[in-house]
Amino acid sequence: MVDILYSLMDINERLNRLVLDSLYIRNLDMTMKSSSDDTSSIPEQVLNRICKEVLPRIHHHKKLPKLKSFSLISLDYTCHYDDEIIPLLRRLINLEELILSLSVIRVDLTCIDGAHLYEEIRIRLPRLNKLIFSINTAVIKKNIKIDFPSNEDIQRSFIERGYQQIGSYANSTKVIKKIDVEDPPTQRAIAKDLHISQSTVSNIIKNSGFTLRKKQKVQKLTSSNIMKRRQRSFQLYLRLACGRYKKFITTDEAWFYLDGTGGRRKVCYIKKTDPDYDRMIIQQNTSRPKGFMVWGGVSSQGKTALRFVAPGTKVNSNYYVNKVLKPFLAQDVPRLFPKRRKMKWFLHQDSAPSHTAEQTIRFLEQNKIHYITPQEWMPASPDAAPMDYSIWGYLKQQLNKIHIDSLDELKKKLLSEWRKMSQTYIDKVLASWPRRVLMIYKARGSHIEHRL
Repeated sequence: MVDILYSLMDINERLNRLVLDSLYIRNLDMTMKSSSDDTSSIPEQVLNRICKEVLPRIHHHKKLPKLKSFSLISLDYTCHYDDEIIPLLRRLINLEELILSLSVIRVDLTCIDGAHLYEEIRIRLPRLNKLIFSINTAVIKKNIKIDFPSNEDIQRSFIERGYQQIGSYANSTKVIKKIDVEDPPTQRAIAKDLHISQSTVSNIIKNSGFTLRKKQKVQKLTSSNIMKRRQRSFQLYLRLACGRYKKFITTDEAWFYLDGTGGRRKVCYIKKTDPDYDRMIIQQNTSRPKGFMVWGGVSSQGKTALRFVAPGTKVNSNYYVNKVLKPFLAQDVPRLFPKRRKMKWFLHQDSAPSHTAEQTIRFLEQNKIHYITPQEWMPASPDAAPMDYSIWGYLKQQLNKIHIDSLDELKKKLLSEWRKMSQTYIDKVLASWPRRVLMIYKARGSHIEHRL
């Protein structure tokens, strides 16, 4: 009988009133009898439906006639305004004073205005003579289009129903318009412009599905770069995938400068009452910064030696072959890939002019070095070169923690950090190499740093 009775729910409003009438809900029998008069519980599926869908609605129909004054204040946002708070208020049939201070999240529903308060609360509480409210509505659009009312619309909805002293502001659309651009203003600037609090701006942004992300500095890509990255990335991925990246030595050059050390942060704290203005400046040398270029490489078998380029030296193909590749081939390769392992290895380098010059290619071919050719490598792709996207940056971060006064000291500290860099870290960096190249392919040759 119970199952039949509550199967009538939600067919129409008239049947709902019948089903939830006190005549029927005063004594609910959750048992059933068999033909032999054996008593057992109603089926679990039916019981679950009644407990989850029916009993809460019966509970909402139970009146609370003794309560005359009620306050509901919450600093946190609630998603249960329509299904919990409104049914509770309707039970307070003799309520005379009501205070509401709420922050409400509504999904696919419009904001709470005068019409809503009048129809859902005011006319259902006939003895109510004092209503004080402060309601902040955050509306989330998922499945339907919602036309947000203007501030004037909200004001009018209250005034038409007899509410005179009303302060309101419809700002979500304006806030979203201000942030949904390439270079949005700060939350403080938005709050000042719209005459609302910064916390309100923050809540609107959060509840509208936006999040703040730091922009990534990336390599500039021309249309030609993008096309070549798209065309070459998948074949390169196949060469690196399934652990094949472990056969590669990836190499590169980088500049290290004295002014990139010392651990000087770009922020500081000062007292408002007695500010130390000297700590608020960083003096920079306007002349060319002191530094040097260094070459290095890593692999799953270990690190190469670091090779420093003498100051003032132009790294052309002749220098690269004689001062970098020849020592690399004579000293690093036998140590990393000894003949007894009989492991075929490959050289990776970027598309710098000294790397792609005819003399360099001829040297690699003559010495039977397997390498990624300039036609196979993706141009303008530091995001796919392990030395660029991780190794050099890691070393510079370590050096930035140390105060260094001279280039000789910088060189010693760099060598020390290079030796201390663990193989575990290198393996982690190299393991991400195939994934990054595949991401470039999926991005159709475009940038990937902001997706990582």
